[in-house]
Amino acid sequence: MSRPRADHIGERFGKWTVILELKSMPNRSRVFLCECECGIQRSIPQSNLLYGSSTQCRRCSTKQMWADGKHLGKRRHKIARLNGKRMTVREACEKTGLLEATIRSRIRQGVRLDAPKHGGHQLVHDGVSMNMSGWARRFGVTRENIRQNIERGRTIGELIARYEG
Repeated sequence: MSRPRADHIGERFGKWTVILELKSMPNRSRVFLCECECGIQRSIPQSNLLYGSSTQCRRCSTKQMWADGKHLGKRRHKIARLNGKRMTVREACEKTGLLEATIRSRIRQGVRLDAPKHGGHQLVHDGVSMNMSGWARRFGVTRENIRQNIERGRTIGELIARYEG
């Protein structure tokens, strides 16, 4: 004979109070609708309640973490390097004019902040601004050819005179 199932309705597990049983699974596991002290309701498996792996909602858990000071050390400021100097992401935003999301993405990818992003380096001549690929299309040469000329110290004006002259 199987043992009787415990009725947990009204019982408290940490900050959860069991309101009703939502479903019984074929493998005899049960899921309950529980309400936290703060009013949030969630469905929680019986095993999570009984073994203490769920004692409160996320909002209360976060509040508790801040109250205990456990958040300290977990949320570190990302450190960015710009021209060899270490600074926070927010400082890097102010210095470069880039968005915070862009800086964080470049840090994750390991891209230097002071290095121009591929294809994003704008070259300006007489109010016309294009990247190297744009100038290469205009002159009918390769992007690599433009890059080499720029590295040799030539200006866009000199390249215009050379290729369109």
